[in-house]
Amino acid sequence: ASLTRLRLKGFSLSIDDFGTGFSSMEQLRRFPFTELKIDRAFVNGAGRRASAKAIFQSSVNLAKAMNMVAVAEGVEDNDDLELAISLGTDLIQGYFIARPMAAAELEGWYLGRGH
Repeated sequence: ASLTRLRLKGFSLSIDDFGTGFSSMEQLRRFPFTELKIDRAFVNGAGRRASAKAIFQSSVNLAKAMNMVAVAEGVEDNDDLELAISLGTDLIQGYFIARPMAAAELEGWYLGRGH
């Protein structure tokens, strides 16, 4: 009920680490999530592991079918980035994009990327 109230107030909700632990299909069915964050276990190196790639691709397709934003966690090299883009991932996070940083560093990082 609390999550539904948040959605009604315009908040977006993300299911984190999808495919592992407590992030399950049942949660997707029961709760009003707007974003599916695909766990790094299925993203990092997926181009070299057929089973991980299949889960990654299926998760992106599931997010799209449910009108959710698909987020790839754990993109750590150019191969991961290219695969995530080719699968239609909406957002990408990982060390290849940027290392964790303090809020004060964000503007400089963003401007340094040509924005």
